[in-house]
Amino acid sequence: MKPIGGRCRIDMKPIGGQCRTDMKPIGSQCRIDMKPIGGQCRIDMKPIGGQCRIDMKPIGGQCRIDMKPIGSQCRIDMKPIGSQCRIDMKPIGGQCRIDMKPIGSQCRIDMKPIGSQCRIDMKPIGGRCRIDMKPIGGQCRIDMKPIGGQCKIDMKPIGSQCRIDIKPIGGQCRTDMKPIGSQWRIDMKPIGGQCRIDMKPIGSQCRIDIKPIGSQCKIHIN
Repeated sequence: MKPIGGRCRIDMKPIGGQCRTDMKPIGSQCRIDMKPIGGQCRIDMKPIGGQCRIDMKPIGGQCRIDMKPIGSQCRIDMKPIGSQCRIDMKPIGGQCRIDMKPIGSQCRIDMKPIGSQCRIDMKPIGGRCRIDMKPIGGQCRIDMKPIGGQCKIDMKPIGSQCRIDIKPIGGQCRTDMKPIGSQWRIDMKPIGGQCRIDMKPIGSQCRIDIKPIGSQCKIHIN
């Protein structure tokens, strides 16, 4: 994660032409750290055996992802609770927050194959929220159903592909994932001194959007 104009940038680059995101650590090898560079932030994705892999499962509390605030910006936490994990996207001025909180073994995200497709579930805690990634004509869709009308995430196909975007709420944060060759790269670029992340398509690949609902948030993959 390199600073751009005193801000932060996240890169996911292939090692040996590979680039893959996983949520399992091997020993204590694979971890993502956001380290300060002169008061800024940096994220490292370290290789395992020449490959590039991201893990989100803790081994003895080892695996944790932090995106700490610069000024009053954004913070994302993936913290282990026992053998569970928690992801937080904390609000900026009441904006948006995403929580994946385990209670016992209740709340978890699964990516399961459906035929050759995938499905992600965030099971409800007390009927609260659930994320599904279901195939639409062999493709995928993610829904995060509203809690009191607050949040919704949709992943819809473009043709047979997907696209993801995180758009700013009050000019705040946006995220980009750009291709390197036929691989993926994630950049966090400033919008007016803030941050932006984009997931741009490779060919006809994917892009994701998080749009505000009032002061809440909505995520679309269009």
